[in-house]
Amino acid sequence: MSARISKKPSDSGLDAADRRILRELQKNGRITVAELSSKVGLSATPCWRRIRDMEKNDVIQGYSCRVNPSAVGFEIEAMIQVSLEKHADTQIVDFVSEVKKIPNVLKAYSVAGSYDALLHVAAASIPDLEQVILVKVAKLPSVAHLHSALILKQFVDGDNLPL
Repeated sequence: MSARISKKPSDSGLDAADRRILRELQKNGRITVAELSSKVGLSATPCWRRIRDMEKNDVIQGYSCRVNPSAVGFEIEAMIQVSLEKHADTQIVDFVSEVKKIPNVLKAYSVAGSYDALLHVAAASIPDLEQVILVKVAKLPSVAHLHSALILKQFVDGDNLPL
């Protein structure tokens, strides 16, 4: 049985022009096709076609607006490490389904190591964070124990891939 090996950036099927487009779109998802085509050295129609093809092929997964959490009342962020007591498929599916229902969870990851999941959460205050941890997350199906860490400061803000 052979192991599946993930593709390296060099064999992803993207050429240099696609990568230039992606670099610019990562910087500014609202850039016009005219501005983008000028920056990447293509005319507008081929540039637009490449964008459309990358959207269809799930290379570009969407466009979004980044909101400053504290500007809208979410002053506290934390990472919660979760250990599950059971690892049967049904328990994991139930856990994931319930995590998706918690609006305070910004991102959730399945991880390898001492814990099974890592949750990035936001709350308005420490008492609100306590409610998220003790009332919402701790009572999820199959949760054995939690470890949380309050985020003091974010010093790397990188969603952009090094293309």
